[in-house]
Amino acid sequence: MEDKAMLKDLDQWIEQLNECKQLTESQVKILCDKAAGNDDDDDDDDEMGSGRGEPLHGVE
Repeated sequence: MEDKAMLKDLDQWIEQLNECKQLTESQVKILCDKAAGNDDDDDDDDEMGSGRGEPLHGVE
């Protein structure tokens, strides 16, 4: 349930940004942590792979 609440918050924040409205400092920090993958509740790293250290296909 917490994931759905977080997604709803993220959707609202994106809508705020689209309307050129500022986010609070704490909202920006949470958003940046999510975007950078630094969130503590990300349990699907093992299932999906973190992507770190894996080569990019088509990039030499």
